[in-house]
Amino acid sequence: MAGIERYATEVQGTERRYIKQPAAWLNGKRWTDEFAGSNNGNGHAKPAQVKDLGNGMMDVDGVRMDRRTYEKRYGRHAN
Repeated sequence: MAGIERYATEVQGTERRYIKQPAAWLNGKRWTDEFAGSNNGNGHAKPAQVKDLGNGMMDVDGVRMDRRTYEKRYGRHAN
């Protein structure tokens, strides 16, 4: 259940088409995923892998979102 809550928080503000469907999320055991803001075990958050996809879209650790969502969620501008 904690994984569901983390995923819901992570995808908040993301376009619906980029959010995993429940069956795919469960079958893929996605509750074990580490999210961009997660702790990697040494007290420091793992840096997010960010790619600019063009056309105002970003890929952050495999999650697609528009640039405004990225800037709102991570509090920084993409390079």
